[in-house]
Amino acid sequence: MTPRTGSVWAASMLHTSHNLFWLILSTLFADRLPAAKVITGDMSLAVAVFYAVLTLYLWKRANRGAQEQAGNHAA
Repeated sequence: MTPRTGSVWAASMLHTSHNLFWLILSTLFADRLPAAKVITGDMSLAVAVFYAVLTLYLWKRANRGAQEQAGNHAA
């Protein structure tokens, strides 16, 4: 369940979109490029880098929000 919506549908739709995106990419490029197995697919380098960047962004955003809330409560 996601905290903002109170439903599992947001997470389910995001997961389905992720799978569809990588399925399309791997179908388009897997047979054409020698490095396709490293670049496309669910367990690829591109996925690992993307989620590392997304995690860092969300972590920093959450910390910034927590600091702002702490500052608002202190004032």
